[in-house]
Amino acid sequence: MKKDNLVGRDKELGFLSSSLSSNGHLRAGLIKGAHGMGKTALLEAVEQSLLEREESHLLLSPKVDDSLDPVTFCSSLVRTARSSRGKTSLGLHKFARTWGSRVIELAKNKISAKEETSADADGGLAETWVKILEESMHEDGVQPKNITPVIIIDDLQQYPDRTIDWLTSSFNQAIRNSDLFKKARFLFSSETHDDRTQGIFDRFGFDKVQVFTLSPLSPAHCEKLAELNEYRVMGGQELRQISNGNPLKLLNIFNKSTSLSKPKSKVMSEPKKKVLPHFSDFSEEEFNHLLFASYLHRINRYNLEFLCSPRDAAFCYNWLKRQKKIARKEPNGDLTLDPEIRAQIQEFHRQDKPEEAERLNVIAT
Repeated sequence: MKKDNLVGRDKELGFLSSSLSSNGHLRAGLIKGAHGMGKTALLEAVEQSLLEREESHLLLSPKVDDSLDPVTFCSSLVRTARSSRGKTSLGLHKFARTWGSRVIELAKNKISAKEETSADADGGLAETWVKILEESMHEDGVQPKNITPVIIIDDLQQYPDRTIDWLTSSFNQAIRNSDLFKKARFLFSSETHDDRTQGIFDRFGFDKVQVFTLSPLSPAHCEKLAELNEYRVMGGQELRQISNGNPLKLLNIFNKSTSLSKPKSKVMSEPKKKVLPHFSDFSEEEFNHLLFASYLHRINRYNLEFLCSPRDAAFCYNWLKRQKKIARKEPNGDLTLDPEIRAQIQEFHRQDKPEEAERLNVIAT
C-alpha cells in the first residue's frame, strides 16, 4: 500500500511518531491487524516520519523475506539501515562495506567447514554485527549515547523459530551489552497477539508492549480512499459493506474497476508480448552493470558495492535508473530488474563462468 493510500491511521501515526521520538517513552509497540489492514504501510509511514523529524535516530527495518536465518537477517538490517536528517551517514556506508566483507568470510568458512553446526556458526554473529556497527560509527565521530536506534520488525508471525530463538537470545544479549542500543526502541507488526507472540516479547525482556489494533475503515474513510484512487462507482457505505473496511480489499476493487473500464479494441488481436532487449543491444560495460544487478533482488548503490567498486556501483545504479524497459524503481528508491532478463543473464553467466557466478551468488545471498 502506497503512503498516499494510508487513510484513517492519522491517530496511530501521530502517536507512534511522538512516542518513538527522542523525547518519547515507548520502549516496545505492536501494530496488530488482519491481513490487508495497512500494518506495513503504517510502519513505513512511522519510519519516514522519524527520519524527517528526528536529529539522531538510526532506523533498522529488516524485511520478512530475509528472516530465514540469522546471517541473512543481519544483512537485511545492514541494507535497510537509515539515519535521520540530523546525521548524514552515521558511518553506515563503511558499516555496509565492512559487513559485506565479513559475510563473504562467513560464507567461505561455512563451505570449508561443513561439519560446523548452525549453533556454532550463529554463536558470535550478533556480537560481530554490533561491533562492526559501533566501530563504523566511532570512525565517523558519532557518540553512541546520542543515538536512538529503532528496530522495526514487520510480520512477526512469519518469522521462523530458528531466527526468533537467535533474536531473543544472542542478538538480544549483544544489543543489551552495547552502549549504542541503551535507548533502543522496538516496533513490531503481526496479524495476531497470541501465546507465541507474547512469548517472544517475554524472552526479549519487555516489561510492557503497547498494542495498537488497526480497526476497519469507516464509510467516510472508505470514500476518501476511493477519491484518492479516482473511484466513483460506489459510495462510502457500500464500499464499507463489501470490503469490511479492509484497505487492501478496497484497493483491489479499485484496480479491478480500472481495468474493466478500459475501452476494448473493436478488433480481436493477439496479446502484445513484452519485448526485452537482446544482450547484443548492450555495450560490454552496460552488460557488466546488468550482470552485477542480476544477482540482487533489490538494487541500490550500497548493496552493489558488495559486488563491485563504489565507482562502478554508482555508474551501475544510475544507468539502470534510466533503463525503464528492464528496471523498475520502487517507492523506497531501490530498483528491481525484470525477472525474465535477470534469469537469462544469470543462466548465461553460470554457463560461461560457473565459478565466478557461484562467487557472486554467495556474496549476494
